[in-house]
Amino acid sequence: AAVAAVDAASWRSATPATAASVSGPGFDYAGWTALTTEYIHEGELANITEHVVDYKGLAADARFDAVVASLATAATPTTKNETYALFMNAYNVLAVNTIIKNACVRPVGGGCHPISSIRDIGNASVSVWNRPAGVVAGRQFSLQQIEDFLRDPKPYGEDARLHACIVCASISCPDVRIGAFTPADVDAQMDAAVAAFVANTGKGAALDEGAGAIQLSPIFLWYALDFIVHEDGVLPFVAAHLPAAQGAWLRAHASAVSVSYFDYDWDVNGPVPCKCGA
Repeated sequence: AAVAAVDAASWRSATPATAASVSGPGFDYAGWTALTTEYIHEGELANITEHVVDYKGLAADARFDAVVASLATAATPTTKNETYALFMNAYNVLAVNTIIKNACVRPVGGGCHPISSIRDIGNASVSVWNRPAGVVAGRQFSLQQIEDFLRDPKPYGEDARLHACIVCASISCPDVRIGAFTPADVDAQMDAAVAAFVANTGKGAALDEGAGAIQLSPIFLWYALDFIVHEDGVLPFVAAHLPAAQGAWLRAHASAVSVSYFDYDWDVNGPVPCKCGA
């Protein structure tokens, strides 16, 4: 079943404000850093440079289940940096867990095969995005609810850089960060994630100064309003995170540049641990 909507303000006021009151040590930032370092590697999928996720390795490592469980005991964030660090990690951990726990497709008519996309999970009535994904700080969330919360994290305003930081387990998504987002460093980490995404000419941004054109991730189309409302617009945002010379060119030619978008590859960003005999 779909999960009821989460209202950020009422959730904060109703949820215990300390990890101790939720019961447990809180989210395991160090554990997620260790796992991403071990199981995510630079590679290539569908001719796109990619942080390839070793879902099979993560599925076999008990430390991953412990990291998932630690999300439930996280303290309710009390600052914007804590909010973004916790919930961006939560989205990425739970997206990975969603792939691991639903790695096989078993059609009603029989048979079994590995999923090719996160969108293979779910059904006509409840999509993968709206299924319960996990518990964060004592509250059940779907992936959609986490994304919606990050886009409107009252009492704070949205930070549009989040769109380069949360990863929907697909090739054309931004890369899963190697290392956890941490409250102390999240601002610099988000900047680095955006810079890495727009530097990826296979899925983030590809500037052709000679042709006066730029090709962008559809993420910048789907969430264009976020960049208009919370930044100066899509192209100024991209320009600010490109290498200096490219950014300067794009700012100077923004009114005339031709914009197009990559096709979005929803295939999973790594081999999945489907065991049809299990």
